[in-house]
Amino acid sequence: MIKRIASITNFGIYSDFKWNQVDKLKEFEVKNILYGWNYSGKTTLSRIFSSLKNTEIHPDYTNAQFSIQTDSSEYNQDNILDFPYSIEVFNSEYVRDNLDWEYSEEMRAIEFEVGENVRIKKEIDEKRKRIDEIKGTDTVKGEKEQYKSAISALNNLESRYTSEARKIKNEAFLSLIEFRKDHLKKIRSEIKNDLDAFVISQEDELSSLRETVKISGPKSPIEKIHYELDYSNVFKQVEQVLVNEPKKEDVIDILDKDQSIYHWAETGVALHENKEKCGFCNNPLTETRLSQLKNYFENQASQLKREVEGLIKMIKDKCGSIEDLLNTISHNDFNKGFQEEYLLELTNYNNLKTPFISTLNEIVELLTEKLNSKIYTKMTLSVDMDSAILFSEQINSLNDLIIRNNKFSEEFDNLIQEDRGRYQKHLVAVFLKEIDYLSVEQNALKAQDKLDDLDNEIERLSSDIKTLEGEIKSMAKGRDQFNDFVKVFLSRDDLMIELSTSEDSFILKRAGKSARNLSEGEKSAIAFAYFLVYLESLHSQGKLRDTIIFIDDPISSLDSNHIAKVYSIINSFFFRKGLDPDNSSKVINCFRQLFISTHSFEFFSFLKDSNPIKRKRKATGEDGITREVSSVNYYFIKKINSQSSTISPLPKSLKRYKSEYVHLFSLIHSFYHAGCDLDDENFILMPNAIRRFLEMYSLMKLPHTADEFDNRLKELSGDDTNIKFLHHFSHFTSFEKLIKYDDLISTLPDATKELFDLLEKDKAHLNSLIKAI
Repeated sequence: MIKRIASITNFGIYSDFKWNQVDKLKEFEVKNILYGWNYSGKTTLSRIFSSLKNTEIHPDYTNAQFSIQTDSSEYNQDNILDFPYSIEVFNSEYVRDNLDWEYSEEMRAIEFEVGENVRIKKEIDEKRKRIDEIKGTDTVKGEKEQYKSAISALNNLESRYTSEARKIKNEAFLSLIEFRKDHLKKIRSEIKNDLDAFVISQEDELSSLRETVKISGPKSPIEKIHYELDYSNVFKQVEQVLVNEPKKEDVIDILDKDQSIYHWAETGVALHENKEKCGFCNNPLTETRLSQLKNYFENQASQLKREVEGLIKMIKDKCGSIEDLLNTISHNDFNKGFQEEYLLELTNYNNLKTPFISTLNEIVELLTEKLNSKIYTKMTLSVDMDSAILFSEQINSLNDLIIRNNKFSEEFDNLIQEDRGRYQKHLVAVFLKEIDYLSVEQNALKAQDKLDDLDNEIERLSSDIKTLEGEIKSMAKGRDQFNDFVKVFLSRDDLMIELSTSEDSFILKRAGKSARNLSEGEKSAIAFAYFLVYLESLHSQGKLRDTIIFIDDPISSLDSNHIAKVYSIINSFFFRKGLDPDNSSKVINCFRQLFISTHSFEFFSFLKDSNPIKRKRKATGEDGITREVSSVNYYFIKKINSQSSTISPLPKSLKRYKSEYVHLFSLIHSFYHAGCDLDDENFILMPNAIRRFLEMYSLMKLPHTADEFDNRLKELSGDDTNIKFLHHFSHFTSFEKLIKYDDLISTLPDATKELFDLLEKDKAHLNSLIKAI
């Protein structure tokens, strides 16, 4: 059972309500009657109970907070799903949500639906409307339309694949490969996650690949360049001979000075071995002379000369071979893709060959000088070796190129496929970047996800519609009970509710004819009748006695006679005999907890005097003794300022007086005789109290007239000028002007005085009112 509404924040007129801050406010009982004038906050309270029923906070107060305390726990907007009790609420929103009135032109009658059918049909209409919003209609574009352009953009890109594939095949590969749209799409799937990784950015690499892929078959292998020169060792030998300083032993000056004679004599010594005469002059050759010549050619200087001459010859031979080194190789001998690289290497070779040959010639010149004139003199090798190093490296680079070219020829089938594959991916990657494929695809994928979501939503909505259509129940059951309640409420037999031909809505008939123009009172009676029919269905299922009921102003727009009928129905409906098998005369509460709110003092008085409502309950106290205690509490809902309302104990005057008229007079009389203090706790209530009192007083004094309220005041006063303030307050049907707090509110004391001036003209009535309070 609900014990109290501990707090309410920002829930409509309840800006900051705290139960424990209200003096002497008792916890809710099994039965609870709430009285308050219009706009005081009764309906707002009912919406808190609706929030509990619907397990979600009321949509009009999404930022609101509240706390409900039960026997065992506390619930608020955050744990509302855990609220353990079933709740049913009758208020203006129940009428709106459960009775759908429409005027049927064909039948010239009021046709209406009630209860679950109203909700279900509204839900079906909303779902069909949502499907139209998604799919579109003949006049309005649907949500799906905005995503179709992104899909079309991707499809338009695919239309370019065929021409691009043809271009790759014919221009990039000279028709040496098959390359169609499906090949391009397959490569696209492989590379699209990182296009940049497949784009070849180095121009020389790309240029080589561009040519390689056009090779239809491999070239014959090319022999490596054979150039053997251990330049490091040669330079070392040259350096050694240049610094060599042989001893001057067995010197023959003429041979030292003339290299030609030196070589002539060297040859001649070998020719004159074992001869006695000179072969040139026929003069005798002595053993001494031959021995002298032999010693000369065997001394250090001669040996050094021979070594120098050998180096000179070897270096000159190498210079000659350099010139002819590449004569047998042409760039056409290389496979495509290597030819450009060879031409580049050849240019580098020629650029490095000249300085290398110059270096070798410089060495030859140094050696020649050593040989001819400085055989006994130490010389320094003053030649830079860099050109030799660079030239040697270039030979190695050329041979590396030849090796790669030959390997390509040997492994042509595999390597050409690899290179063609790389180039295909490069071309496709470049193409996809040019058409901004990734961005277009991403947009299309997002659009497709949206379309899929919308299609799923349509499928779900369509399924829901089928389910809901299956839930529309026959309304024949309960029609008779519906009519019985309406007859009791309206005290009429001529107004009947009949099923429509489709049996999914009702038609109202008055005196056997289709009814039109129902009054607000008739609509209220029909709405409350339906609520009771629905509760009766809960009773038949054994659920009503476990349900908390909140009824907000069930007698709206009804006169006194009908108010009494509603009161009577409530007494008989919620408090029944014959339910206890052991005691058929025992009255049973057909609810777990009952809340009834009203603005009508007359209806409030009926409820306050109701024996079933006043009936006490038995409770066991802390001392263990069972006693009869009150099972009903009364509350006063009032507005305490323009921004806030409160739940308070029922004022003593409302308990004491049987008449709302006397109660209103007591409030006005107390306010007036307390000096009309603007700080009076009832100051905010006075405009409504004065207006309501004057309405009842003028109707009592002039029961014959149906004139407007202002006209009745004029007739009673006899002088318009004397009621200018009363006229102002005659327009306080709500607190709209009071909220504005304009200058006229400050005239409330004058208006109250003029009310008593008016009553002074009816002295006997005034004295009777004073005695009554």
